[in-house]
Amino acid sequence: ANLLDLSTFDLTRVDEKAVMARFEKFDKTNDRIGDIEVEQFSGASVITIKTWLRRLYTEKKFTPDVVIIDYLKLMSSLSIKDRSNPYILQQEISREVRQKICIEMQIPVISAVQSNRTVEHKIKAKGKNVEINSADTGDSYGVPQNLDTYISQIEVKENIDQYLRDDVSSIYVWRLIKSRNHMETGTRTIVGVSKSKQRLYDISVNNLDVNKIINNVESVIEKAAEETENNEETRWFDKL
Repeated sequence: ANLLDLSTFDLTRVDEKAVMARFEKFDKTNDRIGDIEVEQFSGASVITIKTWLRRLYTEKKFTPDVVIIDYLKLMSSLSIKDRSNPYILQQEISREVRQKICIEMQIPVISAVQSNRTVEHKIKAKGKNVEINSADTGDSYGVPQNLDTYISQIEVKENIDQYLRDDVSSIYVWRLIKSRNHMETGTRTIVGVSKSKQRLYDISVNNLDVNKIINNVESVIEKAAEETENNEETRWFDKL
């Protein structure tokens, strides 16, 4: 949806073979595009992930620049089997991820934890000016203790008319809560969100202009979109 500039709804209505054929052609002619490896685990531990990473290197010579773990709470711990104490469990899982993957394998890891319910009240009271801190971590307050960088993310849908441009339907407010990299904490960034196209937009300082930032679309895609607008009979994938 992001790459082809289509909504997720429209994407389901386009012939799959045509889409995949154009993706393959696009991949061959654009060396800036990297590789993504996706694996689904059930209750994975850090050993499971390390074994998978070693297999990727052995079989494909693939070493990732970053590992993204969908949700820490879905993982299991090497040392704690009792899940009745989520505070201790999640704290230990985050410590194991940092120690066994980030430090030992020298690969950065990005993951997510939930906030607690008090954040909802804060958002209603202060909107995009809400202040979130480590105490608002819902899964375990112990998790932030093991993080090098901790960024809060909230979604705001109300009173944001000044930000709505193109297909932006809401905004995310990112705030740096913790950093071991000498970055100034408390700094805030606002980005526009298009869920239909799985895309984020940079919002300028004057809050008027919206520019695409997370897109990974080459100039050929932009040119194809422009030409397609001038010729309604031309299908979008014929231009890729």
